[in-house]
Amino acid sequence: MRWICAIILAIVPALAAAQDLPAQLAKKVVSNPEKYLDDLVVIITGYGKDGAIDLAGLQTLVAMERAEARATGFWRLQDADLNGDGAIAGDEMRTKAAASAAPARGRLILYFGKADANADGQVSAPELQAYANAVALDFFSEDRAAQLYTVMAFDKNGDGRVTLVEAKEIIAVTLARVAQEKASKGKKI
Repeated sequence: MRWICAIILAIVPALAAAQDLPAQLAKKVVSNPEKYLDDLVVIITGYGKDGAIDLAGLQTLVAMERAEARATGFWRLQDADLNGDGAIAGDEMRTKAAASAAPARGRLILYFGKADANADGQVSAPELQAYANAVALDFFSEDRAAQLYTVMAFDKNGDGRVTLVEAKEIIAVTLARVAQEKASKGKKI
């Protein structure tokens, strides 16, 4: 991957006038450009279409990540619903906990306590839903989503879509600028 960055740096010196990335995004790119580019490949090829990603594709990624986390939140407690009524009574949780190994028992009691919002000793279906939604937002917060949406800063031509070519060009320019700044300060790259 480093040779790709080196080739891009050699091929695109005219891009020095290209748009700047937001400082936080530039820092992330510069800290590990290969990993960042690998992540972009996954995002664009996995959630985009026709070789590009747009804001709707990024929003789909966030929704899917949250849905998976929400399912995990449900799964954590749903198998304690021994009678299948959609709620978990305290005696159901205690029965499930007693049959679990120590670490699993501790986690089950922890999750049950978090889900039992009104502390009545049982988790109703709405409480379970709220708990699962909280797990999803904890896993993929609004801040994390906002950071993901900064990918749109790679939209060099302003068409509302980011391609790998655009991203590679802007990453190359960003790396070149950082290298130039370090060289002008007399620091080693």
